[in-house]
Amino acid sequence: MVNTMDMHRPAYHFMPPSGWMNDPNGPIFYKGYYHMFYQHNPLGDTWGNIHWGHARSKDMLHWEHQPIALTPSPELGEKHCFSGCAVPGGTDSVNDVPAILYTSIGEGEQNYRYGAVQRLARSTEGKIWRQAQEPILTGAIHDEEILEWRDPFIWKGKELWNLILGGSRRGYGCITRYCSINLHDWNYQGILFEDKDYPFLECPNCLIFGERALLFYSPGADVVWHSGFINSSGRFEVEQSGIMDYSGRMGFYAPNTLLNDPSKRYITWGWIPEAARNGFPVSGYCGALSLPRELSLDPNGRLLQKPVSETESLFSTSSEQENLSLSGGERKFKTQGRELEIRLKACCIPGDDFSLNVYQSPCGRERTCIRYCATAKQVTLEKRLSTLAEEPAKDFQRADVSGTGSELDLRIFLDHSIIEIFINGREAITGRVYPTLKDSEGISVSGRAAKMDVSIRTIIV
Repeated sequence: MVNTMDMHRPAYHFMPPSGWMNDPNGPIFYKGYYHMFYQHNPLGDTWGNIHWGHARSKDMLHWEHQPIALTPSPELGEKHCFSGCAVPGGTDSVNDVPAILYTSIGEGEQNYRYGAVQRLARSTEGKIWRQAQEPILTGAIHDEEILEWRDPFIWKGKELWNLILGGSRRGYGCITRYCSINLHDWNYQGILFEDKDYPFLECPNCLIFGERALLFYSPGADVVWHSGFINSSGRFEVEQSGIMDYSGRMGFYAPNTLLNDPSKRYITWGWIPEAARNGFPVSGYCGALSLPRELSLDPNGRLLQKPVSETESLFSTSSEQENLSLSGGERKFKTQGRELEIRLKACCIPGDDFSLNVYQSPCGRERTCIRYCATAKQVTLEKRLSTLAEEPAKDFQRADVSGTGSELDLRIFLDHSIIEIFINGREAITGRVYPTLKDSEGISVSGRAAKMDVSIRTIIV
């Protein structure tokens, strides 16, 4: 799967053929296919003219592009079709007609801050979608003003549909909640959750795990998660909290979840932005989606996340595997490339401090470092030397690692300008880097490590 046209364009992460992409929208499983919708500007590689793109897949890895699902309707005063969700069953549990619920944005009184409305669109075959003439929800349903009101997320309870939306109330981020028997007639249930650390919350998701629930949202920074439960007053009570991916708009944002996987998994994708590009000249496309992640909770209510098992089929058996220890030097690997999976397991002792170096040039002028410090229990994606170009961001992204600190298990996916790092099946870091040298494809480890096992797998063409 060699990318000969553009050494920065991702090869196995999903993206449109061209144009702008942001949030994943409404992933569903329908008639034997996984369907992915997404925020899309088909007219250019910058934000604007927001449509819903559409693709389908048998395995969530190899996608067939479909016709545009939603196009803004000027006759409805609509300029953008903002984010939302999809359900495979339409208006009730029997009628097998898929439906999309999305935030409709216009200009003037229909602007995104004050005038958003929520609309329904339906399809008989999952390809041609028709927006309803009248919105199913307007701001008039509330007993107070909710600003930045957008991004519906739906799940089915025992009898009712549950709907949440992000927004801002009295200067603080909030998530509002509604219920319905038919997706058309909604009752306002009040404020589900508030976060006074942020002025607004967007793209909320709520996943049910028996008595527990997992709530996560995007507050313009790192995606925040909470586990807990919805109490008898309809408010979310928090037990555990954390960061889903230590990346924010530099790597992972606005995730959305598939609820009806045939294997009963919760599967989430995030938007991988290109804010780190900073004007670096790559034209014709912008944005990709993360690999699909399976989400679950441990017995204490802490978030677990890992690439779905289908990801194993992307890569060959290990092309190189090493058991080693380091005492301050560097060990270079024979395998090179920009489309790889690297698995690093380490049994650490106090004082261990080492880096896995990727996208490394033979001359040493370019390299990106994934560093682990056993004392601080932190993994850091360091981009100070990731490119010779001036424009791309050269900051760092850092995750606090849960656990004792003696065991480290990293799964790292390289895809040209994308790095996805999964840490002990819990934390994650996603980043963008833009090496300029064609031979920046080397891999090495350096520093101090008592015991380390590294395996490298190459992409299957």
